[in-house]
Amino acid sequence: MDDTALPIKLIQKIYLEDYNLKNYIPTIMQPAKFTKDTKVYYSLSFPTLFDNSPYFKNPPSIIEDQREIQKLLNILMRTISKIEDPNVNSLENIKFEFFHSSHDPFGKILSSKMISQYDDRFLIGNKDYINNNLFCSSSSFFNGCISIENCKN
Repeated sequence: MDDTALPIKLIQKIYLEDYNLKNYIPTIMQPAKFTKDTKVYYSLSFPTLFDNSPYFKNPPSIIEDQREIQKLLNILMRTISKIEDPNVNSLENIKFEFFHSSHDPFGKILSSKMISQYDDRFLIGNKDYINNNLFCSSSSFFNGCISIENCKN
């Protein structure tokens, strides 16, 4: 959001002026710790753990992975809601949204075009570059990503 972690404004300027980025906002993301005040993103296109994956040799499509993850999270959350432990029940406040650039005929996965509507940081943090530019929902990072948010106020 600012230049404290890296020279974001300079990097964005380079993308616009030197690389001639024309139609899209030069969006830069950085790692963040998941806390009660943050929304974070995990991309299935850029997984952080490859070792011992059962699908490593013959992976399913990302959208199939997202459907399976949704199903498993729903089972996990139903199980957690039955446990009477305040530390475990705090997980009930975690909200997951699934995004993909392809249309999901089942309506369970949202279009990645909607990410900037669900998280205005992609627009507010880049207000200098919006003009006629769009949020790049076709980025490979957003092609199968999950937003994770603590929705307890």
